Amino acid sequence: MAKEKADAMDIFGLTVNQSRLLFSIEKYLVGKDIENSKKDRDRKIEWLRKWEKSILDYLQTLDDSIDSLYGLFDIHVQVKEEKVKEKKLTWYYFIVMEAMLFHAYSPVDDDIKRYKGLKYKNQLDDLKEFIKVDGLIDSSFVDTAKDSYNLAVKKISGNNKRIFTLLPTIALAIAVAALCSAFAGPIAIMLVGGNFAGLSGAALTSASLALLGGGAIAAGGAGMAGGTAVIVGGGALLGFVTGGTASAASLALLSAPEYVVIECAKIEVAIQEILIKSLNDVSGAKSVLEKFKDGIDSLEMEIKTLGKNKEKKSEVKKIKKSLLFMQNTANYCEDYIRMNS
Repeated sequence: MAKEKADAMDIFGLTVNQSRLLFSIEKYLVGKDIENSKKDRDRKIEWLRKWEKSILDYLQTLDDSIDSLYGLFDIHVQVKEEKVKEKKLTWYYFIVMEAMLFHAYSPVDDDIKRYKGLKYKNQLDDLKEFIKVDGLIDSSFVDTAKDSYNLAVKKISGNNKRIFTLLPTIALAIAVAALCSAFAGPIAIMLVGGNFAGLSGAALTSASLALLGGGAIAAGGAGMAGGTAVIVGGGALLGFVTGGTASAASLALLSAPEYVVIECAKIEVAIQEILIKSLNDVSGAKSVLEKFKDGIDSLEMEIKTLGKNKEKKSEVKKIKKSLLFMQNTANYCEDYIRMNS
């Protein structure tokens, strides 16, 4: 059983080079948007420079030989090389999903309003064109996965219009609030793993925010197998709820139901659209669901402990809502797996 649970977490992990690929694709997409923008080009260019620096700050803690992200030609070369190394395309599907959900121009420092209003209108179309060049998967996966994600958010939240209208920027605002607090250093390290221990102050916060803005949370110091650098596809939530929920970081994010909805929706897409539909990996889907359900059980126990602390009353109320969203997700995924087994 222990091996099964480890494998469930590994499903969501990208290696250092795959992580570099993900961020390189995101940079390429933003560059495409800037090329096609008639206004706000200067602010967009400024954002991209800050974001890229933050990403490189992080990647260099993993491999100090990394001094740049890949250009378009090298991206496709590296994708081909990764395909040779890996038996399954799980990593590629997850990269595509994260690139699809990537929110360009999200906060990269504590000036949250600096890039407010900047938009990337053709992101999905640009991503589909990119996928066609690699030819590894059908580009229609992007539309299918995005529709599935949007539907999952509505189902999980009970079609809560307030939550749905706040997405996708709410998770980033939550991250900013957490990381730019007085506990920015410790919380950031809990969020992104021990590999950030070499950074401090603004550099640490900036790099952490850049990763969260990219839709991925690093876990290099969390004991992941295979040299995993980044956890994607909702795996961050699994890590929080199964790795002990008493940390400041996990409680801060689990106290934000909007953030939990986003991560739950990713898990649902990962199980349904990637593991089952695309890869026919029912055993992998079952492994992920079991780990998720274990995390729900752990969180229920944590709530009972927190409930005894009157000062945590407001926090417990929010965590209970997060727990409900997680339970909804588990039920939907369980039904889907049962129907496709």
